[in-house]
This record gives sequence, C-alpha cells and structure tokens, in this order.
Amino acid sequence: RPQPTIDKMTFIREVLPTVPRQLAERFFLVASDNKKYINYKEFLCTIVILLKGTPDEKSKFVFKIYDIKNANGLSKSEIYGILREDMIMGNNRSEYQLQ
Repeated sequence: RPQPTIDKMTFIREVLPTVPRQLAERFFLVASDNKKYINYKEFLCTIVILLKGTPDEKSKFVFKIYDIKNANGLSKSEIYGILREDMIMGNNRSEYQLQ
C-alpha cells in the first residue's frame, strides 16, 4: 500500500511557514529521497532525528541543510550566507519562534 505523501510546496507552506524559503527548501531536500514529495516514513524519521536523535545525528542533519553544494564542507560564502540569514531573521523572530 502506498504511503501518504506531501509535495514540496505544501510541505513548505504548511510545515515550515515561518522558515525562510531557501532554508525550507533545503530542509525538504535533505529530508526526502524523491525531491518532489516527502512520504510519511521520511517525515517521521526526520522528526525523530530532530527530537530524539543524538547530538551527532542532529548536527549531521543540520549540516546537510547548510551544505548547499553537497561538498561535505562549507565554503566561506556559505557560512556568510548562514550568518547573514540568521541575523536578518533574528531581528524578525517573534518570542514564539525563539522558543
């Protein structure tokens, strides 16, 4: 029996509405195998890693989100982009988002 799926646009709009678009897209790409949709198992595994994973598992997942070129490393420009985006979003985050 096929698993339920969510397409990328719906996932970004419904699951990550307050996350910057580029970051939400990277999150989706790291979490899904298909790249067009995420199935229930992929979604659940991602949630389990983020909530119950070891610090190493969580770090690897987050690193993959920021490793835009899939080079197993971050360039100066990628790190600058991360810091810039965080500073911009940091000024616009509500108290709810920071919890």
